[in-house]
Amino acid sequence: MRRAFFPETEYDLAAILRVNEKNADYLNGAIDPSGEGIRKMATCALKEIRRGVDGFCGDYGTGFPYHSSEKGGQVIKDQPEFTRYTGELSNLIRREMAVRALWPCPSCQLGADFTPSQCVDCNITPLKPRTIIKVMPDMDTFVICDENDKKTRDAIWSVAQDKGFTQSDFNTNESLTRIEGALDAWAEGRKPASYLPIDLHVIDKNDFIQACADIGDGKLTHLTIWSMYAEWKNNKSIDFWFDFVFSMTPYPRVTDTEILDAIDEARSRLTRCYSVDQLVDIVMKQSYRARQLLQYEPTMEALREKLSSWQQI
Repeated sequence: MRRAFFPETEYDLAAILRVNEKNADYLNGAIDPSGEGIRKMATCALKEIRRGVDGFCGDYGTGFPYHSSEKGGQVIKDQPEFTRYTGELSNLIRREMAVRALWPCPSCQLGADFTPSQCVDCNITPLKPRTIIKVMPDMDTFVICDENDKKTRDAIWSVAQDKGFTQSDFNTNESLTRIEGALDAWAEGRKPASYLPIDLHVIDKNDFIQACADIGDGKLTHLTIWSMYAEWKNNKSIDFWFDFVFSMTPYPRVTDTEILDAIDEARSRLTRCYSVDQLVDIVMKQSYRARQLLQYEPTMEALREKLSSWQQI
């Protein structure tokens, strides 16, 4: 089979189609059905950050597969929303292939200050970077540190550069190459040669604890979070309340008792103030994507079971 053709300034649409179809296999459970591959990869990545950053306190993940849970050793996959999306994306790519062989967007991403928000509608192509990457596997990881200052961010940046961490939206070329490599490795029972794209965010420990307290008080809170793109950006778009309730999963090696106590207290107070039905209703009202995912009964069941477990804290 011809190798992927991903030069810096334009991409082979046939290669993008191939990666999307491999991702469809991943999402329906044909590749890495237990989710063990991505869990091990996330653990290794966070271990590198823990080693290289003074003041590291803990970390957590959000997004797929974090909003899923294990059922008999299997991560919830084969979600109709993902199947629908990857199918529609394949059709969109094929329509583009009828017009051109190469995808024109990447040249915009070569700018040093490019961020996903700068990608706007244009008359060139409807196939945008975010459209392609939207349901591709990556690791959305939040790092909690004693201080969210320049020194800390520089240390995380240094680890990211040294270990080859890349952000999923920033360089679609790099992301697709890494994703296809990981999917091929997992399909063949090998360890991937490089990490999946990692979206790294940094939070001050005291801010995190205060945000947990605010959630316990019923407040919808937005933290000061810095996200790594071509440079660190102050990210004001992250809805901490939604992530906390829907998909926040502390990594197993989080041992900071103040962080763990803050999480437990917020969870306990939430379920004293709201029923499981009310929390699910708020989640669905806040996110169209969540409403789509929760139409799938196993995903809804997993969320309800998680929220019910908080009542026991």
